Amino acid sequence: MRLLIILISFIHLTLNAEVRTWTSKTGTTIEADLVSINGGDVTLLKGPGKTITVNISQFSKADQAYIQSSAFREKAELENAKKGVVQLLTFSGDVRIISEKKTSVALNVGVVFAEGSTINTGDDGKAVLLFTSGTTVSVRENSELIVSLFQQEPTTGFQTGTVGSLKKEASKTKTRLKLNYGKLYSNIKKLHDESEFELHTSTGVAGIRGTEVILESNSEGSRFSVLNGSADFSDGKHPIQQVSHE
Repeated sequence: MRLLIILISFIHLTLNAEVRTWTSKTGTTIEADLVSINGGDVTLLKGPGKTITVNISQFSKADQAYIQSSAFREKAELENAKKGVVQLLTFSGDVRIISEKKTSVALNVGVVFAEGSTINTGDDGKAVLLFTSGTTVSVRENSELIVSLFQQEPTTGFQTGTVGSLKKEASKTKTRLKLNYGKLYSNIKKLHDESEFELHTSTGVAGIRGTEVILESNSEGSRFSVLNGSADFSDGKHPIQQVSHE
């Protein structure tokens, strides 16, 4: 457990420290991370508490092209929106992530992707996802999971490097995951009082307040298991049932 917490903390620190070399049109360079983009003005972080705002016209042609690229814009929109994000914590074997725009996401430990993305695993594929709410989801082999919705309200209670040690969400979230087929294991942190967390399959919906669950889905139906705590499950045909660990 201690190793997992350290690993999560390291990756979250890496997420917030994607330092890049920026070059001006006169040839000078600085090492800095993106903070935000507003119109033609780009704000960069040079160090703890040290930001600078530079107009796009002051960058080299190569950096101007990068700033105008879709990858940069998507990262900027993510930063500006201050929404919760999902990271690829670990992966092995045949794993693919497709964005909502139907483009492939480059696979790197710590890569961030937005809601609407689909995670596919092959025969030997496994992927562990880390949400900024503290929840982790392990997608097993031969599975397809859609992050239909993940939004998190800004909070001053969340500090860089503490995701792995969270006992409860620091702010309100809305999470909706759909397992089209395959199997997943999820360790869901105790939710904020106003949060919502749903796991969907083709045959039912599980509403969760914070627990460890296993969900399997195939052509014959779905199987939902609770490892501790309890959750509500509905197949849309019968009254909601509470599923508990026995």
